[in-house]
Amino acid sequence: MRNQAEDFAHYKPATDKQDEECEKPEGEKPVPGVSPFYFGKGYRSSMWNDILLRGLVGDLRRMRAERPDGYGLPEVSTEYLIALFMNSVTEGQQHWARMQPRVGESENKAQARVEEFDEKTKKAKNSRARKETKFKKRITTARRMTLLCRGKPNALEIWKWVTRLLELLGTLGMSSEDPEPYYVRMGDKEVRETTHAIKICAWRPQKVTDVLKFVDDAAASSSLKRSTAARSRLRDDKISKSPAPQGLPETLYDEEWMQEGLDMDPEFKDDLRVSDEAFEILEFAAEGLGLQVDDENDDDEM
Repeated sequence: MRNQAEDFAHYKPATDKQDEECEKPEGEKPVPGVSPFYFGKGYRSSMWNDILLRGLVGDLRRMRAERPDGYGLPEVSTEYLIALFMNSVTEGQQHWARMQPRVGESENKAQARVEEFDEKTKKAKNSRARKETKFKKRITTARRMTLLCRGKPNALEIWKWVTRLLELLGTLGMSSEDPEPYYVRMGDKEVRETTHAIKICAWRPQKVTDVLKFVDDAAASSSLKRSTAARSRLRDDKISKSPAPQGLPETLYDEEWMQEGLDMDPEFKDDLRVSDEAFEILEFAAEGLGLQVDDENDDDEM
């Protein structure tokens, strides 16, 4: 049973000869559920793979028909199901292909190269997950504060504006946080802890970063599900390697950063697909924006 792309690392796919013979009327045909998939050139349009995929779809339909509830799955076309299965085949093929030694490369070097690739992929996924968590917490905080400030017109407008800012930035507009070792002195011992080092977004105006910090302060002030086991977060002086998100209003890109990009490439702004939306960066003070919240409101749902 292969459930993940990594499970295809040492897979033995069908040969080129088998795939070629399958095209002939009297040639060898694969047995669904038994024969391996073909991973060579043109595997996505291979008749060999098409027969196997249609066999899988047939098995799925029979299993669904045997259940009174149909597994709770809606009726969809055969082509739709084949496309879903092909996505999994593609992921497996890509991982298998990475495992194949390149010209002049030993199996050990191929293994080391794949492990390095997998480690980079894992770090990228973890970084994206941390950004997603950060974004969700901030947007939840802003929306929650909007509800809590309904009786304060000025504060309400500010929080609506903050909410819109976060919606524009999205997950990709959040700063990167990489786990790094951090040593602290406890009595006569030095203890190693893991902290999240927050990288600098060179593309983002400082005023926008200040607003995001303000939202984080609001989350802490309103006791929004704080975890006692949360790792500490320290602002780093390193520039994030994550690219700037495309399609933002021009005001959400740092002017100096933008100009440096244009100096190197006249099409820099076009490549960013800068939005025509007019979005003003507001100036405001934290006072009177409802940061102090009673404990009874801590469990409000958003």
